[in-house]
Amino acid sequence: MKESEPLAAVVAPGRPVRRIDYAAIKHDLDIVQYVSYYVSLHRAGRNPRGLCPFHSEKTPSFYVFPDKGNYHCFGCGAHGDVLDFLDAMGVDWRRRA
Repeated sequence: MKESEPLAAVVAPGRPVRRIDYAAIKHDLDIVQYVSYYVSLHRAGRNPRGLCPFHSEKTPSFYVFPDKGNYHCFGCGAHGDVLDFLDAMGVDWRRRA
């Protein structure tokens, strides 16, 4: 690629590169709603918790923090935001973004 060549010409000739605003997507998605499709969540104080979908357990150690927009499992250490969770569940959200 030549330095004067625009990135759009290399990535998709004839079409501009589509920029994805990840912060806006994360802000618009309710993490509790999406996690509850895969995990049965119950309130534990102000944060919902449930059995971790990433490892086998009998006592809930998977917490969702809606005010921060992320999740954390205190059993296996899995953590991330709503997009990380969807990735881990095998959802191809990038095609829908």
